[in-house]
Parts: sequence; C-alpha cells; structure tokens
Amino acid sequence: MKKLIKKYLSGKGSDEEHRDLLGWMREGRHREKFQDVKKEWESEALSEDMPDQSNDAWNIMQKVILEDTQRELRKSTRYLKVFQYAAVLVAFFFVAGISAKMLGLQFNSNHQYSIIKADAGQIANVVLPDSSEVWLNSGSYIKYSNDFASSNRNVELYGEAYFRVKKNKKLPFLVTGSPIHVKVLGTKFNVSAYPEDNLFKVTLEEGSVKVYSEIYDGIDKEIKPGELASFNKKNKTLFVKDVNVDLHTSWKDGILNIYNLSLEEVAVKLDKRYNQKFEVDEDVKKLQYTYTIKNESLFDILKLMETITPIEAVQEGDVIRIKKNN
Repeated sequence: MKKLIKKYLSGKGSDEEHRDLLGWMREGRHREKFQDVKKEWESEALSEDMPDQSNDAWNIMQKVILEDTQRELRKSTRYLKVFQYAAVLVAFFFVAGISAKMLGLQFNSNHQYSIIKADAGQIANVVLPDSSEVWLNSGSYIKYSNDFASSNRNVELYGEAYFRVKKNKKLPFLVTGSPIHVKVLGTKFNVSAYPEDNLFKVTLEEGSVKVYSEIYDGIDKEIKPGELASFNKKNKTLFVKDVNVDLHTSWKDGILNIYNLSLEEVAVKLDKRYNQKFEVDEDVKKLQYTYTIKNESLFDILKLMETITPIEAVQEGDVIRIKKNN
C-alpha cells in the first residue's frame, strides 16, 4: 500500500488504483498511515533536484496543482512557466498545529508572490510576515506580495480562512480575491469566499471590520463582534445578523458544527472536511440536520445520518450517492 500511496501522490496511479486507495482510506485507522507515507514522499521530493524537463509524472502533478490554483494563473504564460520549473517546491499542508509551507514565485525583480494552500481534506496554519496568523480551510489558499508588511498588508483569499490580525494603525489589513473586500486594523474574524458558493460571508469574533465593494454600489458596512455579514452574489445584497460565532469559526480547531442545515448543504461541508465527492438525490436534499463533528470518521457520520433520517449512502466509484431509503 505504501507504493500505491506514493504513486497516487506522484500522479502515476491508474483510476482503478485510485479507487482501491480510496476504499482503503475509508477505514479510519489507515488515515494515519497515509499521512506518514505522505510526509516521507514529500521529504524525498523536496530533497531531489528538478531537471529542466520534467517527466510525465511531474507534468500530471502540475496539472492537478494548476487546477486548484488561482484562475488568473491559468491565463498567464509567465505563471505557467514558473509552475513548470517550480513544481517540486509545491508545499502540501497538514492539519492546524503544523507549520504550513509556502511556494515563492518570482516573476521579475519587482514582483514576487507567495501562495499558501491547504491540502484537500486538511487545515493549514501559518504566521504571516507581520505576525498575523491565518488558518486555511480545506482546499483554500491565500496569496500576498513580497512587499507585504512593508508597504501593504493585502491578502487575496480563495476559499475560507480564519484571521487573527496583528494590529497596525499605519497599515490596514485587507482581504481581497472577490468583489467584496474586508478591511481591518487588528481583529479576529472568519471569511468564507468559495467561488462556487452563492454567499460571501464574514463573521467577526473580536474588534471591528469593514465590508465593502469597489464594484457594487451601497456595499459599505462596518460590522461588530458577534455579527455575520452575508453578501448574496445573485441579487447583490448585503445582510447583517447576530450569530453564534463558534458555529462559523470552530472548523479551525477541527470541530465542524452542523446547525439546521439541509442535506445538500451538509454534503458540501462533508466534501471539504473529508475530501469526498457526493451526489444527493433530489427527494432528500431538503432534509435538515444538526450535529457536531469532532474526530468522527466519515463512515460514522454517514451511519448516524442513516439512523436519524430515511437515507442510504452508497459508494458508486469515487462518489458517494445519498438517496432515499424506502
């Protein structure tokens, strides 16, 4: 299995081998073994010199990396060239508490950026050059320039992140990456900005933040601790309400709170948590759930859901289909 895991990480495995590995990973006791092999593989990869012409396996890995990276990168041939020769430097991130690594990309003498990314199904924790701390949820990443903390504190976010910002009155901290921006001086807050989600959400735990847009008129609002600001991308409206902040920020501690969510929404959260794709039948999408996930396996969670509601979770290739159980 060790050989199969390394083939998967190197992008060499076949579809059948990937399915076999997925089935093996479903047993909770195997996930720790997978992480051990993954660390060993990363150490080996980072210690080798990357030749000018990458072999086929590395090309496959680059393709996977590019698909998860900022859309703008795909449009720039300069960016693509950098990724061709820097693939071996790509950092894979682990659960919070382990320092995240970063990839520095040099485009010219004046423009350098760092991209920090959380691996699918993992949480990354990193300290920025200004001593601010960031937790990145599964599949999320941030990008900032080489003059961060000297002339600006601008961070582009794609996905979800919890920020603990170091106070600096001279340099406000700015979160961009979508039509809605978040500006702060020093505070603790959560931003959910997945491109595929209809809602852009900012939850404030401590301090004060300003939510605004340079594109949409009328979007300019300061929110207070305990408030959630939601921007609806379809109707271009901003709504602010009081919330239980823990429900929106506990993911950084490995706790996932499901509170009065539909099965369709739950499937999205489980996808991000366990890196598992779901298909939900139309007749069960609206079923409601409330529970908390700490260290439970996906198997245990699905069994619980099957117990409390009339559903059945069936593995179909790489996808779990959730359907009505008659």
